Amino acid sequence: MNKSRTIIRRVVAEIAPFDELERQQIASTEAWIDSVEPIYRHSNPARHLVSYVVPFDLTTRSVLLFYHRKSGLLLPPGGHLEDNETPLQATKREMAEELHQVASFYAWVGAAPLFLTATDTVGSAPHTDISLWFTVCQTPSDDPWYDKREFSGYRWVPLKSLMAPGDKLDPQMHRFARKLNSILELVDPK
Repeated sequence: MNKSRTIIRRVVAEIAPFDELERQQIASTEAWIDSVEPIYRHSNPARHLVSYVVPFDLTTRSVLLFYHRKSGLLLPPGGHLEDNETPLQATKREMAEELHQVASFYAWVGAAPLFLTATDTVGSAPHTDISLWFTVCQTPSDDPWYDKREFSGYRWVPLKSLMAPGDKLDPQMHRFARKLNSILELVDPK
């Protein structure tokens, strides 16, 4: 196993599952990483790794989401890992490319993914995105620069309103919101 694959395997193993689905997806992802199957997108494998960068404001408990042109969904920034890139490296790169900002992390979650999902995509080249969800610090007073080639706009969304499935969101956003909310109840109860 090469160095980046070893790091990715350790990062995935350290995610505390929120529910049975995440537990199953973590186990499946660990087995996939341990296999000889490609994990990066360059060879168009059936599944590959994604880092989601979820800008979050603790004061308002809101998430910054963007209108993604290609998917038509309201999504956090992020993208596929490049060859031999770790999830944290991808998160920092995507934050710089898509928002022109340096990723800053909350101490209570750290520079590690909070959540893992496996989501089937649609379109001309359907595949499964294995997404690692990182939570980064952001404040609503910021008027974010964003990549207008990829996004048509943005919106701050209260965490509470993301806890139910939505047809214009990532299909796993409600589970991420519930997991983040459960952690917030421990570290910053209101």
